Amino acid sequence: MRRVIMIQRLKEIRAVLFDMDGVIFDTERLAYQGWMESGRLLGFPITDEQINKNRGCDIRAGRMLFKGWFGEDFPFDEARKLRTGYMDTYIARNGAPLKPGVRELFATLRKAGIKKALATSTQRETAKEYFKSADLPFDFDASVCGTEIRNSKPAPDVFLTAAEILGEKPEHCLVVEDSPNGVRAGIAAGCTVIMVPDMTAPDEEMKRLCFRILDSLSELDEWIKTLA
Repeated sequence: MRRVIMIQRLKEIRAVLFDMDGVIFDTERLAYQGWMESGRLLGFPITDEQINKNRGCDIRAGRMLFKGWFGEDFPFDEARKLRTGYMDTYIARNGAPLKPGVRELFATLRKAGIKKALATSTQRETAKEYFKSADLPFDFDASVCGTEIRNSKPAPDVFLTAAEILGEKPEHCLVVEDSPNGVRAGIAAGCTVIMVPDMTAPDEEMKRLCFRILDSLSELDEWIKTLA
């Protein structure tokens, strides 16, 4: 029965909207390490819980969170610059690490005629650099990045905008996310949401909100192949 329901729901999907960090690229671990290092260098004890709450937020929402935790004097831009520098150094040497199954899933979507969009809180220039470093084509049918929308996740703006550009109704879009903020945004947009957990394990709220929680993109790839 579970398999039948999954296939029936996927048959209604005309587009897949992807988060980037933690879904396409294994960069959330780098971001975590970068935030911890910046906190150490600047003398602010950034915690795992704070990093988890910031995950999926854009630069504007992140600034509000950190200043709420540490006060208005918290040097957010400097801290973020240190975090970004940590990540950039790694990626310049090694390329942006891909999550397992990305290339295969993109090929399957192309073959099935299902549109794909990028919907990320990361700025566009940075996103394109990640794709270039991984030798992965930036060939989305739509892309919405960083502060190009008014409100950050968990607001639905990024997914609603991506669906609009694609010319698809949200109910015909599948969101693939790894963070609670991203899941909440996808649900608020009226999309079907699949979570592929990365740094944040799904709690009861995530289990309730998500259509499915999968172990990897390879699992989603296999489901979509059954529709061909």
